[in-house]
Amino acid sequence: MNNDNVEQLLREVLREVENQLAKGKALTVPAAAPSGRLYVLLTETEAEPWRKTDSLLTLVETVDIIGVLSPVDVAESPADLCPFQTIKRCFPDEAGLSANDGVLLPCISKTNLAKAALCMADNFETRWIEYCLTNGISITIFQEGLPVVSERAALPYRSRFIEYQRQLQSYGVHVKSSASFWKQYQRKAEVVTAEEIGRLKSGEKVYLSRKAVLTPLAKEEAAKKQIEVLFYKPFLNGS
Repeated sequence: MNNDNVEQLLREVLREVENQLAKGKALTVPAAAPSGRLYVLLTETEAEPWRKTDSLLTLVETVDIIGVLSPVDVAESPADLCPFQTIKRCFPDEAGLSANDGVLLPCISKTNLAKAALCMADNFETRWIEYCLTNGISITIFQEGLPVVSERAALPYRSRFIEYQRQLQSYGVHVKSSASFWKQYQRKAEVVTAEEIGRLKSGEKVYLSRKAVLTPLAKEEAAKKQIEVLFYKPFLNGS
């Protein structure tokens, strides 16, 4: 087999590996949705995954979301980063993370992908990745937010970035499409009973999934106690 044939074979193998990664066949067990808050790192906000995130966030009904900005990069204005109602500027050790929380990094650059794979933590994104991995906190990167290396690039160069992605996944970083990531947070249809409404205080405001159904008695109980029922849940209004 001559050199040209060897290179062609390597390119076919590489293309198959890329295809498998693009289909989301990660090397780790898929993550369940964290039960606590979701911290979304607000980086590279002009990228395509962010535009998808903005539309998909309207579907999320079961998680409190905190947008996180770098405390050292003040170029971004929180007012420009809706739909997040709560914005923090902090590094991970200042965020008050718990084991039940999750972290989302929608986009990652080639530089930060390489640094994280090599266990380097010297900037905002890589410090968050390192903190999550060393403290057992779930962190996800969008599949479409991974860097794309041109097919015109040298084969060893392309192969290296595929290896970086696989290395991160072997550490425990989850790679999911934006659609499948947000889908795990959507609440299934539920029936709200009069007993559940009865446990609320008079005059209270309650947020329910848009798929929730109140029984006739639950509606009567809510009217009697002057409880306002809203069929959505706003983004995190706490800390």
